[in-house]
Amino acid sequence: MALINCPECEKEISDKTKACPHCGFPIPEQKQQDAERVLGKDAISKEKEIPVNDQVSKAPSFWSYPAAKILLCLVILSLCLSAFSIYMSIKTSAIEQRVQEVENRSESLNESLILVNLSIAVSDGVVTDKAVIQKAAFYSLVPGEIMGNIDIRPQPTYTYKFLGQGNFDLSDRELKSMLEELMNELVTYVGNDFNFKTVSITANNYAVAEYKDGVITLAGE
Repeated sequence: MALINCPECEKEISDKTKACPHCGFPIPEQKQQDAERVLGKDAISKEKEIPVNDQVSKAPSFWSYPAAKILLCLVILSLCLSAFSIYMSIKTSAIEQRVQEVENRSESLNESLILVNLSIAVSDGVVTDKAVIQKAAFYSLVPGEIMGNIDIRPQPTYTYKFLGQGNFDLSDRELKSMLEELMNELVTYVGNDFNFKTVSITANNYAVAEYKDGVITLAGE
């Protein structure tokens, strides 16, 4: 048995009594009405209440639209094509760069080989009445421009003019004339395919002069 408050006089009474002993208020009838009211409210709330799962299930899904699936596929395909295009662009650029490097090296090697053959051909191959190029070594730092060294010796009939250690019994004007004649012979010998930029001229490995851009400057000038 539990104690409850009378709905009418609010005094404590037993929950088993049918009427309030204080005021005579019929308890069972009131309790039944309260129960009906509670049950009525619960029924109404249950009718109005929609389960969360039902709400989620009734909400439209992204995948329920066919166009959305097609759009997503197109986006993924576009990203893949873009990534592939970037990869191929980088790959092609790297290949082109590598090919260019190989071509440049090939050209450099060919030019070096040509200059080696030219050095051999010029040695004892270029002569004048007064001097002979006895040894030559050419190289190139800039395509089309030749640099190097030529070592000369006087002709037998001109040996008496050579004093040794790069000195000649000649005036500066006569020595320049002899060297200019020898360089002109060299230029004629190799042809127009080569441009002599700077050439050091020695005699038995002693400095005599320098030929630069067509001008001869004697050692010590």
